[in-house]
Amino acid sequence: MSKNSKSFQNCAESEVPGYNDCPTFLFQVSNKKSSSSVNLSSSTTTLSSADNIITTKVRDISGNTKSAVSPPPLITKRKLSSQLDPNKNNDSNKINVLTKDELESRITELLAKESKLSEKEFIFYKNKVNNNIKKSLDNVSTVNTLSQIFGSIENDSTAAKRLLTQWMVSDTSIGTWCPAFIKIVDNIV
Repeated sequence: MSKNSKSFQNCAESEVPGYNDCPTFLFQVSNKKSSSSVNLSSSTTTLSSADNIITTKVRDISGNTKSAVSPPPLITKRKLSSQLDPNKNNDSNKINVLTKDELESRITELLAKESKLSEKEFIFYKNKVNNNIKKSLDNVSTVNTLSQIFGSIENDSTAAKRLLTQWMVSDTSIGTWCPAFIKIVDNIV
């Protein structure tokens, strides 16, 4: 080994320059009942044990830290494709939104159809859908998307399968039943 290099295998963390540059006040939480203030060399930290909230006020010694001038923008809900322009007649974009009961009956009808799957495999997927889909039907987004899928499944099953796949990839809340639902839709006779 050359004289210019140093081995850091058997040394303390403090001996390694730049090993942990995080300020230690970020990790301090008080276990006391009352709020206290700890004055560190470059910052003032207020600890509140009631909520374990750490608030810090870092002293700006370099002059390049600016406080936020405005709050971040609010997050708004996405609009449905049928609500794009209320003044425009979008008959092609409108979907007939089904009720929860109508969707349950449509799902029951779909699960009653004949399938190319083996009986054991079909029962497995059917049970997976039946056991998990009812919780998802309380979600408005799920009701709207399933309504759109059932609206297009008779006319264009390929588009319905594509929509199901895109939906499953983008919405993690349906992961318990949607893959089984896609498998059933793919194998309907």
